[in-house]
Parts: sequence; C-alpha cells; structure tokens
Amino acid sequence: MSFGTTRLLAVLVALNADVRYTVLDEPFSNIMPVHNDIVTETINEVKGRKGILLSDHQYRTVLSVCDKLYLIVDKSIKLLGSPEELVTYNYLSDGTVI
Repeated sequence: MSFGTTRLLAVLVALNADVRYTVLDEPFSNIMPVHNDIVTETINEVKGRKGILLSDHQYRTVLSVCDKLYLIVDKSIKLLGSPEELVTYNYLSDGTVI
C-alpha cells in the first residue's frame, strides 16, 4: 500500500475503535483530497458516540467537523467563539476567507 493509503487506514481504524476518545494528530495530512472526504464523513458518523480530539493545519477541513474550536496562543489554550477568531489571534492573515 502507498503511504497515503496506509495513513488513511490507520485513521479509519482509530476512528472506529471501541474507545471513549480518539486523538488524531493531523489526520488530513499525506492523504489524497478524496480521502479527506472519507475521513470527515467517518468523523461525523462516530462523533456522536465518542469524543474526538484532533489537531491539523487544514483549518477549513477541521471547521467542517468540529463542534468546539480551540487554539493554542501564547502558551495557553483558548476556546474560540467563532472561526473568525483565528484571524483575531493571528493564526490566519487578516482578510482570509473562512
């Protein structure tokens, strides 16, 4: 299997594991864009029965699956009230379309 396919399989196994929480570090990295859709669909299917904590720089994809959005800023964790705060805290450049 290719690296991307192996990565996709690992993410899907983790998401479908019978556990209370799953932690994913950059689950959308190194997989094909079409596979991002599979991962987001799976996250949306399982998030009702388990907690999912994920970190990823692909913020648009993260926004499509998250219920709460946190950002690490100045050595602290901020719960964001809206995606626009990604600009407020300089994670995204001013004028970025969210």
